[in-house]
Amino acid sequence: MTDMASVRIVARPPDAETFRQFRAALGWGEMTLAQAERAVGAAHYDVVAMRGEEIIGFGRVTGDGVVNFHLDDVIVKDSCRGQGVGQQIVAALLRWIDEVAIPEAMISLTASAGMEPFYERFGFSISPPEGYGHGMMRLLDNASD
Repeated sequence: MTDMASVRIVARPPDAETFRQFRAALGWGEMTLAQAERAVGAAHYDVVAMRGEEIIGFGRVTGDGVVNFHLDDVIVKDSCRGQGVGQQIVAALLRWIDEVAIPEAMISLTASAGMEPFYERFGFSISPPEGYGHGMMRLLDNASD
């Protein structure tokens, strides 16, 4: 169990290797270190959840940084889930967005299956809200034939 008093949220990106390892552990695909470095470097804002010197979670904000924001890679280490770490990460990301966004900005995310109720606590709704079309995505399949 994580002692939440010992967890601190730090505004900085995870290192590329940690980013790779956390994503792979969730089955979100493998990537090279160079790809991880590019992905981490593309965020507008990142936070890591630290317990001592150990990263136990992180999240990042991508998008244009003014009108459109996307919460990406909100990940908490398995042994620390369900203890409020993810809530602290998302709250920190949303505070930053509140500081830099125009009033009509849109914040989006793609929740992992079953995580919708977690994000609903922060005011997110399942697409489409009134006046919008369905959220859409296209996944690349780069598997060799």
